[in-house]
Amino acid sequence: MGNNEKSGGKPARSEREKEAERRAQEKALDKALEDSFPASDPIAPSQPTPKLD
Repeated sequence: MGNNEKSGGKPARSEREKEAERRAQEKALDKALEDSFPASDPIAPSQPTPKLD
């Protein structure tokens, strides 16, 4: 039985390919996390109107 038969017809991925995919996913998650900060201080969609006294 070859690798194709064990995995349902798909060739088995090498450890190097798995590690590269994991790194790419981690990098994408890190970027998304950076883009979400500062989560506690969101940008205001508009500026408040100044008061004329």
